[in-house]
Amino acid sequence: MRLAIRAGACWDGACCDTQARPCSDTAPTSPPALSVSRTLKVKTESHAWLNAAAGEVNSVWNRAHSVSEQAARPCVGPPKWLTGFDLNNLSSGASEYFQKIGADTIQRVNGEYAVQ
Repeated sequence: MRLAIRAGACWDGACCDTQARPCSDTAPTSPPALSVSRTLKVKTESHAWLNAAAGEVNSVWNRAHSVSEQAARPCVGPPKWLTGFDLNNLSSGASEYFQKIGADTIQRVNGEYAVQ
């Protein structure tokens, strides 16, 4: 695992020599920039399965987006932004139609969409 820390910038925007402490005595306004890069090896035989699973996850994300857009701009009634719980209820039983992903993955995608 490689860790990369942006040099030359501090929490308060001033320039200093270290990321371990803020430059001023005041509280930091934002955490330091930190990037984490990971390299994984994937067997060639797994590429087809991973691509199919990625397509199914993408369709779940697109469905969550379309349902949320319809709820945010209804024809009748007040608009509502759907939570992850609402999206999970609307997608119950959808795992029967997917071959690669299960209900747990669908719920995680719905929850991630609701946070975004």
